[in-house]
Amino acid sequence: MNTTKIKQTAEPRVDREAVRMPDIKLLAAIRSIFEWTGEDRITTWRLLEALAAIEDGPWVLMFEDALKHGKPQAAAAKLARLLKEYKTPEGKRLKPHTIRVRDETPKGFYRSDFEQEWKRYLPSPEKPQHTTENEHTTEGVAPDDVAPVNGQAATQVLDTL
Repeated sequence: MNTTKIKQTAEPRVDREAVRMPDIKLLAAIRSIFEWTGEDRITTWRLLEALAAIEDGPWVLMFEDALKHGKPQAAAAKLARLLKEYKTPEGKRLKPHTIRVRDETPKGFYRSDFEQEWKRYLPSPEKPQHTTENEHTTEGVAPDDVAPVNGQAATQVLDTL
């Protein structure tokens, strides 16, 4: 019996978008961190600490243990693996690179590294171009301002209801 063939046919089909969902949540979390800091760059260490501080996300479990035990390289490697399928605006793989922060040059990310993928996977909510079907309301309109219905004023129509 050929076991290779059995293994190949037994592999489940995987929806790539479903697999990427945690990564999209990671992109959203990173965007929130950049918005919160207001900075255009962040070190990998600071990004990992900020992700681990998000209590309602899975990042605490992913990164906190390595950070507590003084293994930032392990946490950074895990972050890099999660981001590896995304691209920078230059078409390169999204990964930490040397950035300048004051007098130092640690590994980290620029906000611009993520912006293309944020636009692609996390579109900003757009303002509606038109109002809903209830755009014409009577809020703030006095009954006497309404045109008569069947020869009766609006107040008379309301009294008959």
